[in-house]
Amino acid sequence: MAQGAPTPAGADGEVVPAFECRAAQQPIRALQRLLGKKTLENEICARRLSA
Repeated sequence: MAQGAPTPAGADGEVVPAFECRAAQQPIRALQRLLGKKTLENEICARRLSA
């Protein structure tokens, strides 16, 4: 798909350019990585407290 080509956005039938979709996914991925790191930190802390 060419850059800027419309992609379906949802059930309402709106379309957004593909580059906007990719741009929105980048911060989501960063937040998911951060959430994973924080979850791991919490698990480590919980293990230390229970030991």
